[in-house]
Amino acid sequence: MIILNIDKKDPEQLKIAEQIQSMSLTHKLEPQEDSMLPKMNAYGKEYIGFESISNGILELEQLVKDWYECRCDKYEFDEQ
Repeated sequence: MIILNIDKKDPEQLKIAEQIQSMSLTHKLEPQEDSMLPKMNAYGKEYIGFESISNGILELEQLVKDWYECRCDKYEFDEQ
C-alpha cells in the first residue's frame, strides 16, 4: 500500500496524489496541514520531498508496466 502525507492545500502536492490515483494502486492519503515536504511510503520504501517522490513514482510506474507486460513467452524456461 502507498501512504501519502501531503498538504491538501498545496497544488503541487495534490498533483502527486493525482499521479498515484491514476495508476490504480492501493493508496491512502493522510493530510498534513502546512507540510513543506510531502512524504510517501510505498511497499517498504520511504520517499521525502518532491524529487524523491518523483523517482518513487517512476519506480512504481515501471513496476505496473512490468506487471501488465508479464507473459510466459518473454522468458526462457529450462524444459528438462
